[in-house]
Amino acid sequence: RVNYLRDMSNYMDWAAAICSLVFVVPLLLNVKSSWHWQAGALAALASWMNLLLYLQRFERIGIYVVMFREISRTLLSIIVLFFYLILGFALAFYALMIEQ
Repeated sequence: RVNYLRDMSNYMDWAAAICSLVFVVPLLLNVKSSWHWQAGALAALASWMNLLLYLQRFERIGIYVVMFREISRTLLSIIVLFFYLILGFALAFYALMIEQ
């Protein structure tokens, strides 16, 4: 049971299934709403991420999936760092040019 909670592909399975249901049910019931399209986009994203997690198990493709994941983690941490730097500069320039 604990191993089920540790595996990321299980979370992606659940996210894809729930978002797919949230996307399909309003279409079947003819309910007009705009938020179910966002759920459909999240379902597609979760399905693609789940496919990447399954491709990781193959010998020839798995190394590229691991490499993509590590590069994505590094890029995300750099983006967070640059976000705080840009936010600091933006607040400083806003404070300097508040009267213009």
